[in-house]
Amino acid sequence: MVALAQATPVMPDDILAAVFADLSRFGRIAKGAQCEKTQLSVQDKLQRYLLNTNHPKGKDKAIWFEKALGFNLSNADNLAKQDYI
Repeated sequence: MVALAQATPVMPDDILAAVFADLSRFGRIAKGAQCEKTQLSVQDKLQRYLLNTNHPKGKDKAIWFEKALGFNLSNADNLAKQDYI
């Protein structure tokens, strides 16, 4: 009999931290115009994909972000300002 590894539950904070690690990993090292470009990129990704309930691939994430964390398109700027790195 093969023993199956028990899955560790993923907490909302872990998921949020992972998303921000991906979205803004270059934000801390970027300077000047590059930093501004990175911030605009994060805002764009949040609005077009991650918080967009009409996006074919992002809608499930958008639903989760609203139900679990209260973030949606109307307050995407608040999410973009978070610092989880």
